Amino acid sequence: MFNFLSRQAKPKWQFQKPGNLWRMLFLNHQRVIVEHRSNQEKLTSYVLLDQNSGQPLWDNFTLKHTKGEKSGQPVGDGWWVGLEYVRNNTVYFHSYSDPNNPEHLGIWAMDTSTQTIIWEHPELSFICAKNQDEFLCYLETNSGGFAERSFFIIDAKTGADIENLGFDVEKANAIRHSSQTLEELQRVQLPYAFTPESQQFRELLSKNSLNVKPERLISGVDVIISDAYEIIGYHEQTDLMVNTAAGLPIQALNYAITIIKNNKTVYNDFLGKAMSGMIMDGFFLRENNLFYVRERDTLICLDLERL
Repeated sequence: MFNFLSRQAKPKWQFQKPGNLWRMLFLNHQRVIVEHRSNQEKLTSYVLLDQNSGQPLWDNFTLKHTKGEKSGQPVGDGWWVGLEYVRNNTVYFHSYSDPNNPEHLGIWAMDTSTQTIIWEHPELSFICAKNQDEFLCYLETNSGGFAERSFFIIDAKTGADIENLGFDVEKANAIRHSSQTLEELQRVQLPYAFTPESQQFRELLSKNSLNVKPERLISGVDVIISDAYEIIGYHEQTDLMVNTAAGLPIQALNYAITIIKNNKTVYNDFLGKAMSGMIMDGFFLRENNLFYVRERDTLICLDLERL
């Protein structure tokens, strides 16, 4: 196992909040919006961080309806909400059509400078950004017992209608396929998954740089390779027994991350220990900063240039 008592670089900053830090998106002016989920309270809230320091600019924002009969009430009962998109300093939230249905429903636009809801469309569902100023959305209706979707282009700044595409699925798909993904717009680099069957996996193990028995590795490794670094994350099976959510005993997993520079390990950490499940997309790179969440409640920002 790693020697975590040895001297190594410290994170640039870390932000901790009890519960689950679920998702994060980057805004203008070096700001980060982070989604926090409290399983005990069944409450989803948001915190805005300074990207350079990790200090909160505001915290504990919960999304609420601003119009109609539900005005002032939490959207999605305070739990069934999430981050959809960001543009400049505006954050767009979504709810769900049903707690048992993963389909997103509703769009709420918030100015993060004032925590003010600029506009909302609880009846529309976001598909993609046609460009930075226009969104492609759909409205689902029932006709003769069948669900039909009509498509719209709306103004991202005001929520006003720009164009009604009707039921033109072909045109809507063309817009969706030509749009940039949120990951591209956010300029983040996600890890590649090297499976045990891949040549890359075998080459990585041949370097003997992970200090873990190959038979203990579960589902390969997650890797980001930059000009100077190899960032490697992996699940290691332990001898500790834990119970799953269904109460079944299984061997616990640790998820470790290690950074290699010039064939030398320069940083180690665990994203999770004694887990009954696996971590997916547990870390990413943006502008030479590595971001990951440790033990669900601590967001870490590591400046690779300081390693």
